[in-house]
Amino acid sequence: TKLINLKLIIRLNEESLDVIVKGRSKKTFIKHCKTLAEEYLQNHNPIQALSLSNVGTDESLLQKIKDTLLENNSIQEIPYIARLTSPIIMTHTGLNAVGVITLNEKPTH
Repeated sequence: TKLINLKLIIRLNEESLDVIVKGRSKKTFIKHCKTLAEEYLQNHNPIQALSLSNVGTDESLLQKIKDTLLENNSIQEIPYIARLTSPIIMTHTGLNAVGVITLNEKPTH
């Protein structure tokens, strides 16, 4: 994906990794985060904690992801952490990969 500048959004399910969205820019990822936030809002399932596991991602992008995911959240102060992921994941994903991990009241899938 690096050669053609393709960004993949993948969801970890119980038994598989599924490609959800493909795009060529960070806007694709932000758009998916908006969709995810709206899904949580419609299902009355607010985010209770948020973790952004990343590979050297710019702080401004991490902040934009956080703001996008939490813009409709009814809980005011939620625990938030943004840290580098493990070296094994870094090797396989490459620079600027972001893992979004949410804790919700109800299971999402």
